[in-house]
Amino acid sequence: MASVLTPSTGEEVRDLLAHLLAGVTHASEATWHQRIGTIERYPTWKYVRFNWGVAPNTRGADRQAIAKAVEIVRAEHPYITDPFSTDVDWLRQ
Repeated sequence: MASVLTPSTGEEVRDLLAHLLAGVTHASEATWHQRIGTIERYPTWKYVRFNWGVAPNTRGADRQAIAKAVEIVRAEHPYITDPFSTDVDWLRQ
C-alpha cells in the first residue's frame, strides 16, 4: 500500500480500502483489490457530497464489507482528482 495520508486518486483510494479490509478479514490486500474493482469518478454537479464510487467484483457479505469500508473512507476523503475517463456515458443519463 502506498503511504498516503490523503488519497487523491482512485488507485490510492482503492489501496486504502484494500488495506482497511485486509486488516479486518483473513483475505489479503491483493484479494481485496480484485474484489473492490474499479474506482469511478463522478461529476460534482451530479454528486455534491462526494465524487467517487466503487464497482465491486463480488457479491454477498464481501459486497457489504466493501460498502461499509467505502462509507468510512468516503467520510474522510470524499473527493479524488483523477481525470474523467474518456467514456462519457454519464453525460447521456
